[in-house]
Amino acid sequence: MLRNKIFVGIILFHFLLIFLFIPGLLFNIDSSKDCENGSGYTLFDFEHRTLPITYSFNSSVPQMIKDQTVIALEIWDNLISINLFERNNTDFTLFFEHRKISPEDRLFYDLDNPIGYADIYRNRSNNGDFDYFYNATIVFNLDYQFEDLEFSCNIWDSILSNKTVDILSIALHEIGHVLGLDHTLMYSLTMSPSYQGTFQKTLAQGDINGFNELFGGYEI
Repeated sequence: MLRNKIFVGIILFHFLLIFLFIPGLLFNIDSSKDCENGSGYTLFDFEHRTLPITYSFNSSVPQMIKDQTVIALEIWDNLISINLFERNNTDFTLFFEHRKISPEDRLFYDLDNPIGYADIYRNRSNNGDFDYFYNATIVFNLDYQFEDLEFSCNIWDSILSNKTVDILSIALHEIGHVLGLDHTLMYSLTMSPSYQGTFQKTLAQGDINGFNELFGGYEI
């Protein structure tokens, strides 16, 4: 009987080790590493010919999401000395929606169940040398619970959140696409291809480097 208890105790001890340490190895929970700033970035192949980008919200967007989205716009805006964004409810090129993403949209855009996505339309320049931004719609998925979550370097927070995500992190990411930033494989950046945690509500060096390459020529 004593031998059986010892055996069960050893098994439980090993399960405890697996539960405590394996997630740390797989998901890099160490906060000193989660908030490291990578410097890499990837850009889309389109340009902005007209600034500021005018934006508006669908009436279905909750006030909290509107407020946090405006903060996200201001964060990008503050990186440059000219006005990047301007609200205009009648003549806009960027529109925000809060709705379910239809099966047709998921199929057309090759999406699974995204937290949000940016649908960007581009026009070809007259000489055919490049594409330029025409308009875009950013959709926040109604299947997720958006909150203004506290900043944390711990990636484990997002894994345990059960579809509750930080709206500022998502808004910054999707607006980054509209500006011309593509996904980067560096998970510590706001422009990572997946939501990693609330540390993405702060732009990393790679996000800023990509922005500077896109808009450095606009500085006055």
